[in-house]
Amino acid sequence: MPEFAQFVALIGTDDAFRLPDDQNYDTRGFSFDLANLDPERTVLLMFKVAASGNANLRMSFAESGSSVDFSLNSPPGQLEPRSWHEIVPKNILRASGNRLLVVGTPLENGAFMSVSDIVILYHATTAD
Repeated sequence: MPEFAQFVALIGTDDAFRLPDDQNYDTRGFSFDLANLDPERTVLLMFKVAASGNANLRMSFAESGSSVDFSLNSPPGQLEPRSWHEIVPKNILRASGNRLLVVGTPLENGAFMSVSDIVILYHATTAD
């Protein structure tokens, strides 16, 4: 069977968002579809992140219980962006109705992170 690579850039992540934000919210949610997803194949989650101070970043796919956890440690006030790539196991995501929750938890006073450019790369069953 032919295989095709597709990607989805999550809406609202072109510009970096800060966690916690100015109102002290530490969570952002993103809904997305993966047209013609082959659920029997792994998926690649890619994003850019920068931290100031010590913080934890968790990205979880709602309803699946699957998450990716990171500990970030940078000198306070120094935001150096990093590109992260993680493999999501097969059968976690669906062709429609997916939701990604991004949670940033500071581990010290004043710590925060910025996240941007979240992209999902996946195998599709057709080229559409």
